[in-house]
Amino acid sequence: MLLSSLMTFLLLLLPAYRATAQVEIIAEPGIERMLKNRVNERIQSGGKVPGFRVLVAYSNSRGAAVIQTEDARRAFGTKYEVLQIYDEPNFKVYVGAFRFRWEAELALQDIQKKYRGARVVQDEIRLPAP
Repeated sequence: MLLSSLMTFLLLLLPAYRATAQVEIIAEPGIERMLKNRVNERIQSGGKVPGFRVLVAYSNSRGAAVIQTEDARRAFGTKYEVLQIYDEPNFKVYVGAFRFRWEAELALQDIQKKYRGARVVQDEIRLPAP
């Protein structure tokens, strides 16, 4: 009986405790200025940061690259971004934009089921919108 009353009291007290809990973050004075500088640098660079993509195909034929791009969009367009870039003299088809190599490697396992020759490459990627 005593245990039951104690549990009831704690269950009634818990929501009130959660409603009044506060978190205080203490940081060096220069942190906010540093973060603003980093945001401004990214805006000036077009919002691009170092990252990774999965190269699935390349060709010196624009027509072949368009076919490969559409094929990749059908296969992965709902899961990953598909991008075609002209890097003279080839058109390259990429799947995904990943901030970290481990993310790209995980996606590569899925992508290689369709594109056996796919590989992870370094590239500049756009930051996702905040």
